[in-house]
Amino acid sequence: MKKIISVIETLPKWCGLCVILVYSLLFAEFFSTVLHLFPYKEALSSIFTVMLSISYATNILLGFILWLIYTLLFHLTALLFGGQATFKRFLFASAYPYLISACAVFIGILLLDGVPLLSLGQPEELLLQDPTFQLSVKLINYSTIPCYLVIVILVRYIHQISYIYAILSVAGPVSAIWLITELVKLI
Repeated sequence: MKKIISVIETLPKWCGLCVILVYSLLFAEFFSTVLHLFPYKEALSSIFTVMLSISYATNILLGFILWLIYTLLFHLTALLFGGQATFKRFLFASAYPYLISACAVFIGILLLDGVPLLSLGQPEELLLQDPTFQLSVKLINYSTIPCYLVIVILVRYIHQISYIYAILSVAGPVSAIWLITELVKLI
């Protein structure tokens, strides 16, 4: 595993940035595709509505911002557990696991081609209950699990900490962000 990570660390930085760019482009395209399934968007609610209404370019920028925030949180948590890496070293290596999520988003976009468009009088719940639509969303959501598992391995070897601390370095920030989003949904 150390050899694989050392190879990842020797890859040019622009390769990692390209991975995040592809991931961000695919995610922006997914939201754009979902937006086109609705004849109107007034009746949508929650954070999903906000994400759909954000412009394409902002979604791309958001992908980079989220990558930076998550990587910084993982790095800082690993440092709390005695990690010994620089942020720059971990930053570009942490981009490659997003290939897993990028593939899932691509498949999700392909699945959305089979989802029927809503006509103007139909309720949005029909789309949200469509099995193909649900499958595409679940695929994208569950693709983060293997992505985070790979990041755990990267944290373990790059920061030179035990697996327990590496798991806590990733699970802690992810759980905290999930909890915050759940609290925001309640408001």
